[in-house]
Amino acid sequence: MKNWMLLWVLFGLFVQSACTSDTTGSSQQQAQQQADTTSAPKPSAEKRQIVAGKNVGPIEASFSEADIIQAVGADNVVRKEYGIGEGETAPASIVFPDSPKELVVFWKPDQLYQSIDYIRIEQPEASWRTSQDIGIGTTLEQLIILNGKEFNFYGFDWDYAGLAKDWNGGFIHKKLEVFLVAENPEAVYPHLLGDKLSSSSNLKARAADLVVDVMVIRF
Repeated sequence: MKNWMLLWVLFGLFVQSACTSDTTGSSQQQAQQQADTTSAPKPSAEKRQIVAGKNVGPIEASFSEADIIQAVGADNVVRKEYGIGEGETAPASIVFPDSPKELVVFWKPDQLYQSIDYIRIEQPEASWRTSQDIGIGTTLEQLIILNGKEFNFYGFDWDYAGLAKDWNGGFIHKKLEVFLVAENPEAVYPHLLGDKLSSSSNLKARAADLVVDVMVIRF
């Protein structure tokens, strides 16, 4: 009888040990899976996203040129005197030069290469997009929908042709500016020319098939 009781106790201890081992192994496996998910890199598309006033991809509002170089590598940053209109130039840092990822970083004049003033995007194949999905090639109609209302832009055939920077209190961020270009340029003559504001509701603007040609993100 004692032998049977001893065997029964030993069998119970064996079953308890096996269950504990299975539970521990399962918990460890779940924890590892959670860690793998947490540490997984974010999709590259997120790194291309623009949040006006905060960041353009890996470049944050507080970055100096040294910070940019650390983020993207010295081979991807060059300095250049860049044309800003009306015959004037300004010192700029060109990030990813001559590529669809190119960014032109302009600096505050009193904090040169230390404090970002704005970033310009103008490569025709640029893949950068805002959180509202505004990018090079976005149409006038899409901008109106995303803004939730009409807005004004400057006329054409001068240095600041097609500039839209006042979104009339709409949903587009006030630190985002765009330059529009006409895919049907004949429609801009003669009413949409020069240093004067026109409304996006103008029938001539609709006929001109305006699209975003340049983006400026201010900081």
